[in-house]
Amino acid sequence: AGKISALAGLQIPFVSRHHELLLLEASAAVPEEIPWLIDTDREVHMRPDGSGRALIGGFLGHDEPTDPDSHRIDLSEEWSNNVRREASKSFRVTDPESKVLKGWSGLYPGTFDYMPVIDKSLPGLVTAAGFSGTGLMHAPAVGEIVSNLISPEKKSFLDISSLSSARFTSNSTVLESTGF
Repeated sequence: AGKISALAGLQIPFVSRHHELLLLEASAAVPEEIPWLIDTDREVHMRPDGSGRALIGGFLGHDEPTDPDSHRIDLSEEWSNNVRREASKSFRVTDPESKVLKGWSGLYPGTFDYMPVIDKSLPGLVTAAGFSGTGLMHAPAVGEIVSNLISPEKKSFLDISSLSSARFTSNSTVLESTGF
């Protein structure tokens, strides 16, 4: 997101953060109706992934911005052991020895305050980026917001001024507490 905004001459401070996820064989039944659960104290999250499996992830104190050009794609064994231990304490459907069925890593594009940028950045350019991995969840609402920004005859149904890129130069950021 940062490189694309820079092509337009914008200085929006997007950052990329390394994330890892594990798909585990659960040690206890994981009901499908359980929502995405987040333990902000232990910095781990979990959601069911069908057939009694659990998808877990978390920062565990390692949430530094990462250079996308030198990002490592391998899974950290230390992180894997730590996230399984912490998730077992938080959610009690996995244990530290739960079998890892699959694991992967990638980058979440975001901002240092974990809030996305949604604004009319330049004439003819609308920015809707930096969702820190939650863009798909927010896509229906963001699509409506963007259509309101593009079409002058549409009235906005929300005040999105707190999501403007201007917040980075006016020191009016508000930190999103979960950071996931």
